[in-house]
Amino acid sequence: MREGLLFLKIPRALSVLALSAAFGASAAGCVVEADRCDGCGGGMMGGYSGSAGAPAPGPVSLAQIDTGQTLSTPAGEGAGVIIEYNEGGNWHVYTACDSNLYGQGCAWDVVASVSPGQFITNPTIESPEAADGDAIYPTMDSVKLVVDTWADIDGMRFNTTPGTTVRFDVYLGGIRDARYIYWVGNDAIHKGAPTDPIDLRPSTP
Repeated sequence: MREGLLFLKIPRALSVLALSAAFGASAAGCVVEADRCDGCGGGMMGGYSGSAGAPAPGPVSLAQIDTGQTLSTPAGEGAGVIIEYNEGGNWHVYTACDSNLYGQGCAWDVVASVSPGQFITNPTIESPEAADGDAIYPTMDSVKLVVDTWADIDGMRFNTTPGTTVRFDVYLGGIRDARYIYWVGNDAIHKGAPTDPIDLRPSTP
């Protein structure tokens, strides 16, 4: 059983006590969905309709992501995909794994995509390990991150038009799992998403 992530966040207007309450409330409401990704592990992927060219599994939830808020986690201690947004259309996505606890890596496939007429630009990968097959696969309207994360942090950055809603499809070991999607929205840490994929809209451009 994968362990959850423990984050330290310093929000604009939340005390430590309020932060703990917000974390507990958001963690209690997460929904788990599972769906295998036949196209995971490499290759091109694009479009707003879901990963590997397959339709999204049912209605996709729309949530707010707070601009300028960040999350952190110790490498090797918890498993998850962390999504952050900074003003000006700057997105940061990174992955972590609980390999220090279980001695195994996490095979992540993360697809970020935008609606028709929008574009993803300047995709870059952070700290790729060639031996693990870490890579990104960009198209005009999407970018896929493929990483095998151990006791380290892997990730990618990309840009959109400021304020653009971005859809995120997350797979662990080729299977959708909404429990591992983390972001800050409405001044609360969201531990798990209501759907996978999830649409995230910045609070401010």
